[in-house]
Amino acid sequence: MKAITAIILILALSLALASYATLPTESARDGVIACRPWSRISWNGYLLENNVWGDPKSSQCVFASNDSVGWFWIKGPSSKPVYPEIIYGKKPWIKHSTTDRLPAVIRSLRSVVVRLDYETMATGRYNALIDVWITYSGVSDHNTIAHEIGIFLEGGEAWKCRLVEIGGYCWCYSRSEGRWRFHKFTLVNGTKPREIDVMDFIRFLRHEISPSLYLASVEFGNEVWSGRGVTVVKYFNVTVVDP
Repeated sequence: MKAITAIILILALSLALASYATLPTESARDGVIACRPWSRISWNGYLLENNVWGDPKSSQCVFASNDSVGWFWIKGPSSKPVYPEIIYGKKPWIKHSTTDRLPAVIRSLRSVVVRLDYETMATGRYNALIDVWITYSGVSDHNTIAHEIGIFLEGGEAWKCRLVEIGGYCWCYSRSEGRWRFHKFTLVNGTKPREIDVMDFIRFLRHEISPSLYLASVEFGNEVWSGRGVTVVKYFNVTVVDP
């Protein structure tokens, strides 16, 4: 954690001085910081992305060392959030997958288990979100999106929703329509799970999500509307198990 602490201090100083690193996509070695909008870092079969989709002027960075990753932000209020994140699979807006396991036909999957340990220190408005993309084909680009599943571990607004039990935890479920159908699950009890099987949520939605569709990617990050903070992901692992 000493390397991460040093990285955070550097980030705090650089952002306070309003200076930007302009690093391209890199592999993490002793420590890498990427502060350019949409910059990426490859890390142990995953991909960190400095996702600024809701506010391109946001001051934020992603960082990685050999044993942990994370992101840091200083952000004024905006109507849409940014989402610094770590990605497993083929995010529909990225050309290549991080793994040959995804995209995969849903019927071919027994479990997709996310194991996660993270800490966030922040002020302002933000959440912690596992985001899952379901597509019509294995191409899995932004033109083939069928469903999005949002699993909110903290900060999700639980209203106009119904209580459901999935994986031994209580969630508040709602859905909305847009270019694709968005399924929102907000954790309503205090203890955050460190292990989540994404297939439990897909099976819950079996009447809406066909087994012939494709699971494209599993992502974790913080949606941020305002404030400042840092998230250190001490452990992130996605395990795909076939039948």
